[in-house]
Amino acid sequence: MSTSPVAASPAFLATCWSHTGDAQPGPGGRHLSPLDLRTRAEAAAGAGFTGIGFTIEDLQASPLALREVGAMLDDLGLVHREVELVEDWWTTGELRRASDAKRAALVEAAGALGAVSVKAGPAVGDLSGSIPELLDPDEVAHWAEELHRLGDDFAPVGARVAIEPLPFANIRDFRRAADLVLAADHAGVGLVVDLWHVDRGPSTVDDLRALPGEKVFVVELNDGPAPTGEAPFPETRDRRLDLGRGTFDVHGMVGALHDVGFSGPWGVEIISHEQRRGPLAEVLAENLRAARAVVSSVVGAGAGA
Repeated sequence: MSTSPVAASPAFLATCWSHTGDAQPGPGGRHLSPLDLRTRAEAAAGAGFTGIGFTIEDLQASPLALREVGAMLDDLGLVHREVELVEDWWTTGELRRASDAKRAALVEAAGALGAVSVKAGPAVGDLSGSIPELLDPDEVAHWAEELHRLGDDFAPVGARVAIEPLPFANIRDFRRAADLVLAADHAGVGLVVDLWHVDRGPSTVDDLRALPGEKVFVVELNDGPAPTGEAPFPETRDRRLDLGRGTFDVHGMVGALHDVGFSGPWGVEIISHEQRRGPLAEVLAENLRAARAVVSSVVGAGAGA
């Protein structure tokens, strides 16, 4: 007598800015978390996450050696890992020298931690509200070549590079970002799809359905209010909500990503005033509860386990 296979429960990863406490990306605030890595990892594992992300800056600031961090994550069952962020990887001069130094540190960290993905950023300007021009078609070949080099650098340690389109960057359309990734022609180069950046950018759910599924490496789940009129970067840093609390078509976006073949780990990236002020264990547990509820409703009963 045959039995139907039981659907595996999707894995969820607590992205780096969800568990930093009173710290935030970008200008105007503290970048390093005041919380030690163990406190953060224990809170994520206790909430039920099976993955976690860290910035290279927090890893470098920790008194723990990378091998100790890896052993700690093993003990806590946080098996899915990512590190970030590679910036200015397409540039030259002093910016490129600084970028290459960070790249080398990220390669070391990814190898030591067994990271599945490393995030790469596009050009974002000064984040004051001005938005860079879109990537010039004449620059695509250069950017694709540099992306290919990034893929080559991280491939020996088993990590894949994922570039994140942003509505306040020179790469903000997900279909055009996919074209760039395909032009890079590297198995280890793909996309980050952050639901906030889909909702606030020019792309749609239909655009997500058109993405090459094998190139969607990282998905970041969140919700948000109707646009507030704030500048794009402060809004994305301060206003994110748990899934189901905002106005995003979260079911449509999750469904589109599931349909193209993404199966996890599903990153949960809640960045907000509320998140930074709340008790870490409680906010992470609520982040995961809300994310599980939406993913479960879209991909099946196995997601709720």
